[in-house]
Amino acid sequence: TGLQLMEAALQRARDSFQNEPTLRAEVFSEIAIMLRRFDRPVQALALLREAHALMERHANPEDPGRNVVAA
Repeated sequence: TGLQLMEAALQRARDSFQNEPTLRAEVFSEIAIMLRRFDRPVQALALLREAHALMERHANPEDPGRNVVAA
């Protein structure tokens, strides 16, 4: 199902982007959007919070990705 694909993508992002926290945050943000579409708002919010924390810790203040995650 689509939800299973999102869960697999999330795990792959966690595993594959350990050394790229801002990329991981951007992928998390996109997956969170999809989780909301699958009526998983609690999971989506938790993932967005994780993405936001990653961006706050690792992204350059000028990085436009910070705005995407914060929105």
